Amino acid sequence: MRCTPTIAFCGCLGLLAALASVARAWDGVPAARPPAPIQSLELKVAYASAIVRGVVVAREPATIEGESFATLRIWVDESLKGPVRGGQWITVLTRNTPSEDWHAEPAPAAAGVPGRRPYLFFLVTGAEVSDRAPTPAQKLAWAAAAWALPDYAYNGPIPLFGALPPVVSYLNGPRTLLDTPDAVLAAVRREVASAPAARQGPPLTLLVNPAAAGDESLLPLLPGAFATLDIVVDARTERQALAWTKSAEPMDRWLATGVLARFQPSPPAIDALRDLCRDPFVEPPRGWPIAGMVDDEPPVGPKWRGDRYPIRVAAWELLKRWHVDERDVALYRPAHATRFITPKSRLTLLLLIVAAVFSLPILRRRVDARRLRPRLVAGPAGVSLLLLAATLAAWVAGRWWIGEVSTPAGGTDGRRRVEVSVVGRYIQVLRADQFPLPTPAGLTLARSTDETRRLWLQPGAAAAAPQPQATTTWQAAGVTVADANAAGSATAPAVPCRIVRTPLWVLAAPLAVLPALRLLALRRYRRRLRTGHCIRCGYDLRESPARCPECGHVDRTRSALGPAKGGLAKVSGTKERR
Repeated sequence: MRCTPTIAFCGCLGLLAALASVARAWDGVPAARPPAPIQSLELKVAYASAIVRGVVVAREPATIEGESFATLRIWVDESLKGPVRGGQWITVLTRNTPSEDWHAEPAPAAAGVPGRRPYLFFLVTGAEVSDRAPTPAQKLAWAAAAWALPDYAYNGPIPLFGALPPVVSYLNGPRTLLDTPDAVLAAVRREVASAPAARQGPPLTLLVNPAAAGDESLLPLLPGAFATLDIVVDARTERQALAWTKSAEPMDRWLATGVLARFQPSPPAIDALRDLCRDPFVEPPRGWPIAGMVDDEPPVGPKWRGDRYPIRVAAWELLKRWHVDERDVALYRPAHATRFITPKSRLTLLLLIVAAVFSLPILRRRVDARRLRPRLVAGPAGVSLLLLAATLAAWVAGRWWIGEVSTPAGGTDGRRRVEVSVVGRYIQVLRADQFPLPTPAGLTLARSTDETRRLWLQPGAAAAAPQPQATTTWQAAGVTVADANAAGSATAPAVPCRIVRTPLWVLAAPLAVLPALRLLALRRYRRRLRTGHCIRCGYDLRESPARCPECGHVDRTRSALGPAKGGLAKVSGTKERR
């Protein structure tokens, strides 16, 4: 056979696909497959007008305007819901259903009718589906039928023999598969007797983790696979969702947020979601709940995001939809060591710092009143000296560490984030007015490497990105003002931020002015004291040490010494006697 370019191209594609499959298998990533469906008895009972246990004894196929219809004659052995009575015949119209399987399976005698096996049928009236018929002829056929089972409102029967399909009663029974006909019938009877009449909206599809085991899991079913479960939304569902928020199984807590989203906000639901905003579960490296299923675009750069907290994300997004403000929550585990500060602790820490700094000029006088000796750590000069010491310490530590303080700063919609960080020999202030993530206040400490410095200087860039591409808007004397984008990728929505970066010496220089003047005053005091001059005005007191004739200052510590000899005045350490 001749090898054409088309055949060669298709062969190459097939080879690449095979290699990709081998690579996925080698890497341990399972091939994507659709989740297995699980039927919930609550949903089947809620959307059925009649539930009967019986056998199909006759089937008449028909075609109506190109669609496959069939009329079934069913012998009813037991009626579990609706006006049908046991021990009678009913006629059911179906469309595009495997009704031939329900009729053609031979078996020993069952339900008094030989040759057929029993099923549990969930039926609706023909009038309920006639308005949804796509053509006039089909609409007339549905309207004429007493009972119906259409494909577009399919509520398939459950076989009461052999291996049962996966069926569960998730609200009104144990959270395990119902694997026997008696268990299914008992669950249906229990649900018919206790189900609330009102439903709140259409069914909700959940993605459950049947591989979870234990009494605390939602559905310990079908080991090794995920499954979909369509549930009915009623008052019991909300109560069950609130209970799932306290479950030890992460999948239960994650599903609870999806269920609560179908209801109106209530105080119990808001409190439960706020508790979930502190959920400790972290997304595994392969993704969660299914590897590769969720591929969200990162809203911010890698500086702010490590592994995601998926349950926190779901709870926070629902609270935001309900217009409930919840800012002090971390949606991503920090990529670097961070200690978060609660609002109460933040206020307490701020008050302590302010009290400690400003107690110097308030509680400690700048000059010793007894001897007029200047004090270095007192007054504005003392505050400046402490700030200068902190600046110099940050300058030295910046060679090995990057330190940052982040805090929310309000804004028009509460999305402003402010960061103050020390990066190398620079101090940097970043402000983002439309930060997409909530901003809990925190203290961050990271090792200073080329990678981390790049992340701080260009927050939206990846760790392996080239030099920062921030747009400089103003620069003078080492001070830089730049505009940057904090988004995590080129396709993510822009997160504009303003960066102000200045060398630490620019802060250290003005902070050193007041301590330097205080040092000069202290030096002048010591020199006058040593040479026998007035410590207030500098007048020579060698002839009158007790009182300065120029300014009248009385230095009682030197008054008892008399005239100084040799041009020097010695000061005794005796205390003043009154």
